[in-house]
Formats: sequence, C-alpha cells, structure tokens
Amino acid sequence: MKVIELERCPACGAHDFDERRLGAEASLRHCLACDTLFADRVADPDEIYVDGYLRGEGGDFGLDISNPAFQAYLREVARRRVDFLASVAPTARSLLDVGCGTGEVLVAARERGWEVRGVEPLEDASREARDGRRLDVRTGTLEESGLPERDHDVVSAFHVLEHIPDTRGFLSTLARWARPGGWFVVEVPNFESAIRRHHGSNWSGLRRVGLEPVRVTTASYVGPPQDLDHALADLAKFRWRRVLAPLCRRADGDASLRPGRLGWAALHAMERVSVARGHGQVVLGIARAG
Repeated sequence: MKVIELERCPACGAHDFDERRLGAEASLRHCLACDTLFADRVADPDEIYVDGYLRGEGGDFGLDISNPAFQAYLREVARRRVDFLASVAPTARSLLDVGCGTGEVLVAARERGWEVRGVEPLEDASREARDGRRLDVRTGTLEESGLPERDHDVVSAFHVLEHIPDTRGFLSTLARWARPGGWFVVEVPNFESAIRRHHGSNWSGLRRVGLEPVRVTTASYVGPPQDLDHALADLAKFRWRRVLAPLCRRADGDASLRPGRLGWAALHAMERVSVARGHGQVVLGIARAG
C-alpha cells in the first residue's frame, strides 16, 4: 500500500514538533507551532476509501455499518449532530455534508425541514444515499460535484479531516461552498478522550484558513440504542459495569444489558463530566465563513 510521508504539520506547515506516545508501539507528532497532532506516515486515502469500505470489505481499514443496531445508533448520532448545528446556527436552512457516507446526517437535517445535499467519493455509499434514502448526493470530490460555491448555510465534514494529508487545503476548499456569513463544522477524534487514553496504541482515531471560530466542544454520543457495554466502552468506564448492571434489563431474545431510565441518567452524568473535562470521544468545532 502506498504511504504518504508527512514532513510538515498538515495544519500550519511548521516542521518543529515533539512526540506524543500512544503506547509502547505507536506515537504521534505534536506540532509546537499550532498544537496539532498528526501521524508522520499515512496510508494513501485513494487506496483505502474504495467501494466496499462501508461494508467492512476494506481490509484493516473498513467498517460495516449495515448492522441494524449500528444503523439505529448512527441515526441517533446524526440527530444529535444536527441538534448541535441548529443550536449554534439557528437561522440555517441548508446543509452540504462532505464525505456524507450513506447520508445519515443529511436525513436528520431533512427531517428538520432543511434543504440537504451531499458529496461522497465512494460510489456504492453515494448510490445507497440516492436510491435508498432519496438524497441529492454527488459521487466524487467536492470540486467534481458541480454544486455551486457560496450556496449553503452550513458545510459539514464529519470524520473526514483526519484522513486528509493537506488539511489546510481541504478546509480552504470546503469554506468556498459556504455562503458568506454561513457556518462550517468539522468533527475529528479527540486525542484527549478517555477512550484514546484507555486504548493507547490501539486507538482507532489517528489525526486555519480564514474561518472565525464560533464554538468548540467535545462529545461522546452516549445513549439509546446502545447497550450498557457499548456505552461504557465509549466512555472508557468499564469498571462501572457491575454497579450499573442492576439498572439494566435484558430484552426478550437479547443477551445485551439495556439501561433503564436510572441507568441512562447515570451514564449521561458520566458523559457530561467527560465532556466538561474535554475528554469526549470527538472534538466538534463550528466556525463562520468570511
């Protein structure tokens, strides 16, 4: 597989950095100029993001999102993402989601009455968004999409930026598709998250352009339809399983523990503490376009 060497910070271009250990076998570079964390070598995105990636057919890199329980969770995460956007951008009525996958965020925004469009480089994923969910999703890159620039209230990129070697160039490109005064949102893995600190070198989430920051927060997206083990895994709070198990139930034919009202109250309290400390799973940032 082709590997791209990153000799400079992908965010600011500086070449002064120190090392941040992920564990005994892996590390990231820490830019001393802008605090960005990045890998020194990345696999070529063109060789990773191929048809079948979202069906778990991408080798070590793919993931299968077709499982009904996972789909239910993705819909809930998408709803919470759109809720966040609506709280920060109350006048927004149109969304362009770049790297939209099969369109979960677009569906959630459409349910709010927004006009939605998406761009997705994987043909099979964009086809599912168009045919299965009746979404306006273009296959290819943003530049190839044919969508007009400066034409969307919100431009989003969820878990795309960490896969792009030239982050400044990518952000500059995205910003061109937001209306003047519109909003731009990105979500990336959080290096300071509890789950990253738990997994160390096995962490799955390895990774300024004329935009005015509006809000930056962290999130973990804990809640139904997760079971207790999934929620605790996202919070890296496995030791609490014995305490919370009595607040859960087992559905008929389901071996998983499903938190009840008190169980979710406890888990959401843990989530709020994690977010307040900056330890949520992801960093979610929103900015205004110039």
